[in-house]
This record gives sequence, structure tokens and C-alpha cells, in this order.
Amino acid sequence: MQFSLNVKSSSANQICFYYEKSKKLQFCSCSKTSSKNDISSQFKSESLSASFGEMVFYRNSEDGHELYVGLGDGKLTEESLRELAGKIYKRLKSERVTEINLSLEAVPFRDKVGALGAMTEGLSMADYSFDTFKAAPKKKPTEMKMNFLSKKVNASLKKAMSE
Repeated sequence: MQFSLNVKSSSANQICFYYEKSKKLQFCSCSKTSSKNDISSQFKSESLSASFGEMVFYRNSEDGHELYVGLGDGKLTEESLRELAGKIYKRLKSERVTEINLSLEAVPFRDKVGALGAMTEGLSMADYSFDTFKAAPKKKPTEMKMNFLSKKVNASLKKAMSE
């Protein structure tokens, strides 16, 4: 798993978050209104509940893929972010996504350094595979790249990502 911290997007693929607040759906970050409207209509018809870890994946060939992740009530801790990052990794791997963006401003967590550290740790733990005694694979699997986006890239964010 590769991590990068950038100001600008390097991939069209993105992760968006949504949660329920006062019986209404709130979106933390979204770029495509068609996907946002589809999620909202599914929520109204009770096909989606916006529960913690609920995911909806949109595969778009031209505009890039989108993974919408439910946050429950929107109240997150570092431990819940680690758990959520592991679930995100597994879903992206099953969808065979090799590169995706995640905006730190989209994560409803006050401490962005703590959020970045928890998410990189969760992604790394989900990526771990004990294969010391296995035969070498014939074809090397493609490594996933997670691009964290932030308005400001400072030393504390870089340190949180590298730990």
C-alpha cells in the first residue's frame, strides 16, 4: 500500500462520506450531483440507512469511480476511523481499484493529523498479509495507492502519515 499527501488530486477516483443527522442525509464531500441524488433517493426509500461502514460503489469509466461511505451519526473516534479505513481498503480491493483520493477536509474529525494517522494505520493493517511460508506468486499483485488530499500540507501531517 502506497500513501501520498498532496494538495491537488492526481486521480479521478474518490471517496465520499455521508451520515444521518436529524433524519436527513448529510454529505461531507461529493463532486458528482447525480451520485449524490441517487444516494439521497435510496435513503428516502429506505434502501440505505447511512449506518457506520455502509458503502455504495459507483463505477464510472470517464469520470472516475466513487466510493460512498456511511458514517452513522457522524461522530468518529480514532479507533472508529481505523476500523473504517480497513473496511474501505477491503471494498476497494474487491472492486480492483488501484488508486483513489481521500480529502482530509471531507472527514468529519476535528484533529486532521489524528485522522490521517488513524486512517493510514487502518489501511496498513488491512493490507497486511502473512505470506512468509507461501510460494512466491507467479504474478505480482498491483499495489493500491491512496492519495490523501489536504488544503495545507505541513510537517505534522507528513509525520502522521509516515508513522
